[in-house]
Amino acid sequence: MLVGGLADGMLEFAMSLIQQYLLGSRSWNYANEPLNIGGRTTVPFMLFWGLLRYLIVRFILPLVLWLVHLIDDTWHTRLATILLAWILIDSVVTLPAIFLYGQRANGVVFDNWFAQHIGRLSMTTSCACISRTCACESHRGSSGTIYRPQARSAVMAYGRRARLAPS
Repeated sequence: MLVGGLADGMLEFAMSLIQQYLLGSRSWNYANEPLNIGGRTTVPFMLFWGLLRYLIVRFILPLVLWLVHLIDDTWHTRLATILLAWILIDSVVTLPAIFLYGQRANGVVFDNWFAQHIGRLSMTTSCACISRTCACESHRGSSGTIYRPQARSAVMAYGRRARLAPS
């Protein structure tokens, strides 16, 4: 449980860094929480992830393995391929949506087809966070303030037809 919590805490910290520096946004900020580690994770959350990992390994994994053994061997590869395709499609949609959200928060608006369709896809699965304000709690830090990444130049923006949004 402790090793799992530590591993999950390190993963949460690393994912926060990757999102901030590669995609230009930050989805969570635990700076005001007790026992936080750089505002990116907290010891209580790490303990929670460790407990959750223990419960999954202890109770859910045996059930999943039992179900997998019920499936005919010829279907294992097919199901694995379907699940891999699902994960890849999700990644192709999610990563650009996070990047574009960070750019919109910096005032960069995209006029290309790809950005408009990714924006529509991400709006159907999350709240409407289009410019510098956000109505949902999932994009707010623990203090209730909306995280805004450091402003970047339009030259670093994704796509050729990026322009700065009017303030």
